[in-house]
Amino acid sequence: MSAAQIELHPGAHVHVQREGGRPELWKVLKRKRKGWLVQLGDQDAVTWSDDHIHDLRLDHAVELYAADPEADEHVAYCLSKAFEAFPEDLKTIALRRAEYVREVDDWHGAGETLEESYVWAALHVFAAFEREWREEDVAYAAALAERRRQRQRKAATELKRPKKGQPLVVPKPRTVELWYRTWITHDRDIRVLLPDFRGRGDRTQRYAEWIYVEMRAHIEKYYLVKDRRRPPLTYAYGKFEDHCKGKGLDADKPRRKGEPRPYPTYAAFRTFKNGMLDAREEMQVREGGRKAYLTFNVFRKTDPLAKVMAEVEFDHSLVDLIVVDEQTGRAIGRPWFTAALDRASRMLIGCHLSFEVPSYAALQRCMGHAFWPKDLRGIEGLSNPWPCEGIPQFAFVDNGKEFRSKSLRRSETAMNFRIRPLPVMAPWLKGKLERLFGRFNAQVYAHREGKTFHSAVARGDYNSIKRAETTLPQLRRDLLSYIVDDYHVTRHRTLEARPLDVWNDLVARNGGIRAVPSHAQIIELIGQVRERPIGNTGIHLEGLNYHSDRLTALRERRGGRQKLYQVRFDPFDLWRIWVLDEETGEHIPVDCTNQAIARNVSIFAAGLHLQQARSSGAGRFVTEQDIVLAKQRVEEESDRILGNGGSVTTAAKVARYRYPNGEYFTPVGPRNAGQPERVKDTPAAERVPTAVAPVAPDTPSAPAPTAPPPSASSAHESLTEDLDALMDEWSRA
Repeated sequence: MSAAQIELHPGAHVHVQREGGRPELWKVLKRKRKGWLVQLGDQDAVTWSDDHIHDLRLDHAVELYAADPEADEHVAYCLSKAFEAFPEDLKTIALRRAEYVREVDDWHGAGETLEESYVWAALHVFAAFEREWREEDVAYAAALAERRRQRQRKAATELKRPKKGQPLVVPKPRTVELWYRTWITHDRDIRVLLPDFRGRGDRTQRYAEWIYVEMRAHIEKYYLVKDRRRPPLTYAYGKFEDHCKGKGLDADKPRRKGEPRPYPTYAAFRTFKNGMLDAREEMQVREGGRKAYLTFNVFRKTDPLAKVMAEVEFDHSLVDLIVVDEQTGRAIGRPWFTAALDRASRMLIGCHLSFEVPSYAALQRCMGHAFWPKDLRGIEGLSNPWPCEGIPQFAFVDNGKEFRSKSLRRSETAMNFRIRPLPVMAPWLKGKLERLFGRFNAQVYAHREGKTFHSAVARGDYNSIKRAETTLPQLRRDLLSYIVDDYHVTRHRTLEARPLDVWNDLVARNGGIRAVPSHAQIIELIGQVRERPIGNTGIHLEGLNYHSDRLTALRERRGGRQKLYQVRFDPFDLWRIWVLDEETGEHIPVDCTNQAIARNVSIFAAGLHLQQARSSGAGRFVTEQDIVLAKQRVEEESDRILGNGGSVTTAAKVARYRYPNGEYFTPVGPRNAGQPERVKDTPAAERVPTAVAPVAPDTPSAPAPTAPPPSASSAHESLTEDLDALMDEWSRA
């Protein structure tokens, strides 16, 4: 069975790419019986049968061209691009020419000669479309004028009457003939009717060569620079203009008609800059390669996760609400909310609300709440469970100190999960948690008295401090109710399901989650880490002394006196530390020798006590008795500040010291797990040894007399200074 005949015409070209061979461009000469006569370059012509052409097309080895792409530069340019890619004015001209050549085709097909068809087509097409084309020209000119007005930022009254464009005239028959022959020769492709306007205009260099050199130099020196102030292009043009005036060029000097400007305008300066480099290259030079990469690259959307706890986002957010003290009712500032979100189900797997600033202490409480089951028994008013728990596979974090701390790295190794730091200044990479923070702001905080606003303009006359009325426990209860009974059970727009249902479904399909072995080891696994030597009296941490007979065995080993041991502790309760024995892999519990200054004392509070004791000790060694007195003074002064003194900013810092910031968002594990029992009234001889241990390794022969307590005003000033000094210090490991 013979293949179907392919419609070709003399002058067309066939591009052939045979397997393993060089590309060939064959020219079609004429039709032969059941085939076409073709020629390759200057070689002899050969005949290709219709079957041979059909086989080439089946092998995808042939590509048809309406004309020789190298014969005519303008035709080759037109055929290399899609018709829609050309400017509107050129496409309009081509469409109008197409009306003429199609009319010639119709007249010639009806039996008229080509010469008569050219004449009749020129007259009839112009008469039929003249009015429509004139209206199109007027509308197009008006649109151009409007765009020009907007670009120049002129008022609407300054818009001049749009020009009607070039007058329409009846084309000559000879012109119609040229259009028609070109159109027919190139297989009736409308693209060959596009006008060639690329060579229009005066393309000679208008200014002296040194002006172009100076323009480039000023752009590179004053604009294409990486500067946080990002100088505008007008600054570079001003420098260039001053340089030209210094050369004696004056643009304000009267010129004869037709005389060019002595140096380029700002618009010409901007056009020259745009020709130097594209938008991406410009941003790469001015704002860095990372900004250009994020701005111009097109990124592939990742597939939805099919397993819970595969990817978890951690972050902190300052609550947009001022809370008040439960006892006094005075405003004490805005607490911090630390949260962990599962990307697969969008469930909030853990959180922490307190006045603890972003630090590893707040992160540790959030991780403990996220990794362990939530005990909602005894909490009234909740209708749904909070089943989230388990160890994540990857934790995505930003570049805060706590996320780069040694404590988190050690916890990563102990719990066998991976930390994935995200690039700086890229909050969209953990946008799921950022959007959840925004949702809390809109649906929880924004409807309460004492709310804050994103700017002073939005706040207006609203006094957030005086209108505040929500306490921290009340805010914690309301957030818990919203998370469990609103957010988790509301249909998620992206998931198209409730987060709680998605969590349960994914857990059931993937065989459960990786659980924490024991809550009793939670501090040994994710507690805060310090490295300390073992001295004669034990281990010292923030002025506190820790002693155990088991430390002697560690110190007796070869190099044990000089070695630094890993110490883990609860950052909100320093009553006990855990010392790692690297030979046995065991964590040795070591209690503080003075529970009065360690129990329920955070690492931040201990540092504040030590600093207050040092400031009151006049340079002498600080003893535990000094810390006891300093603790009493700090507690008294902090109570006074929370009562009626100090600013809201100071009250928020004091709240970090006085409030139970180590309280979990909901109970986890056994109640009071890992806490010491209350000390009973026992004889002094049976209590924990109370020998005074100095902070320095060497103890003086006789303790120095205790300094008298400072006055209330000096104590307040000293406490405020110490709070300012320690606010950022304890966020590191």
